[in-house]
Amino acid sequence: MSEIKFSQNDVKPEDMEAFNSLMAQILTHPKTIIYDHLVRVMQNGILFTARNNDTLVGISTLAFAYKPSVFFGTIEEIVVDEKFRSQGIAKTLMNQMIQKGKDLGMDRIDLTSKPIREKANIFYCSIGFEKRDTNVYRLKL
Repeated sequence: MSEIKFSQNDVKPEDMEAFNSLMAQILTHPKTIIYDHLVRVMQNGILFTARNNDTLVGISTLAFAYKPSVFFGTIEEIVVDEKFRSQGIAKTLMNQMIQKGKDLGMDRIDLTSKPIREKANIFYCSIGFEKRDTNVYRLKL
């Protein structure tokens, strides 16, 4: 693995070009994300980063979810730059999110992944995530 440094909630305004480039690698319809939006994300969860020479090469988000009976996390994004894949960066990011969830006393961590992302789905199962038999619904506002 290259000299990759991992951190949490350290995204700065000057990182936005690299951040948006990463997001464009996983979004079907990429849109420009502004820094103020990431500040809100970091207030309601943890944004994990992987950097090579101070450039973002990987990101993941662990969002906090509170219900009356449970405290859990949701992984909202995880992406590693195409040029840095297969170096263990995604696994390190996932392990950091899982450990942080344990440290915070979360009951579980959920994530969703499109079936077409076959490698990602195999990866999630390989680190202990289990496929759930559930329907996912969305209401666009």
